[in-house]
Amino acid sequence: MNNYPHPIIAREGWPFLAAALIVAVAVTVFAGWGWSIACWLVALFVLQFFRDPARDIPADASAILSPADGRVVTVERHDLPIATAYLVGTGGQALDPADRSGVSSLAANLMTKGTTTRSATEIARQVESLGGSIGANAASEGGSVEVTVKSDQLAPALNILADVAQHPVFAPEELERARTQQVDAVKVAMKNPAQLAALVADRATFGASPYGAPGSGTPASLKAITRADVTAAYARTWRPDQATLILVGDVTPAQAEALAKAQFGGWRAPAGAPAALPAVGGCLRARTGEAGVGGKDRADRPLRLGHVLRRYRLGGSAGGVREGRSQRCPDELATDLVLDQELD
Repeated sequence: MNNYPHPIIAREGWPFLAAALIVAVAVTVFAGWGWSIACWLVALFVLQFFRDPARDIPADASAILSPADGRVVTVERHDLPIATAYLVGTGGQALDPADRSGVSSLAANLMTKGTTTRSATEIARQVESLGGSIGANAASEGGSVEVTVKSDQLAPALNILADVAQHPVFAPEELERARTQQVDAVKVAMKNPAQLAALVADRATFGASPYGAPGSGTPASLKAITRADVTAAYARTWRPDQATLILVGDVTPAQAEALAKAQFGGWRAPAGAPAALPAVGGCLRARTGEAGVGGKDRADRPLRLGHVLRRYRLGGSAGGVREGRSQRCPDELATDLVLDQELD
């Protein structure tokens, strides 16, 4: 049902809109339309930025009206005085450009390394003073930021989390430091048989689709990433209309609603639809029939992920993972495995 209680323009934007309109009118009156066009464009931008249209709110007594187009989920556990705030965004490593694999992971790493109001040191010290911990991660189809503290410290902790999620600055010096650390971690992983097997399995299963790319990147892709790439990766995942705030522990739905409004009420989605996740490629697809005994199809054929990969070796003159020819699926022949790394 449509019972949205707020006006079409968010209250937080009223002062900005009023100021923009006053300036635009004043310039029009005293200088004419030619000089006031820019002022009217600014006023229109402010109007669009603080839009707050009516929404259809489900008639559910347990539902919380999210202040920023996202979702708020509360899981009550009152046996211990501890609470975790977990903010999840949709996007992640699957949206990384082919030549910039690892950029979402790098962006997640940098989110806790400085905002417009806090340095990396201040974030760490403030969370530590609350007796908690904070971290950010990127996954194949999303990203997350979480903080865990005593429940009586949840409000200041959520303020830090909201700042990290909404206002990261990706300082150049922090970017270079994080890049160096991630390149080193990737090189170490490529020398670990178990982690190397996981990388090969992803490529074998998902083929050349983004899901088959190494989520942490390669030394070559990481070295090519710029600050603009990191900012774009952040924007693809972190926007309120595809975010979910999950509060778990010693917290009630009423507290969750108040905290969400206080910390995320001013978060507005940018214009345009969010990026769509890519289709899954490679061999991860269901088969509906198989020629069985007597040439009849079997509808109960299990999902087949392909043949065992063959002839991989670590090292070589250029380093990395190389393959001659390997069958990923019975009906597909892989001629190249693009996991070559600069390990030297």
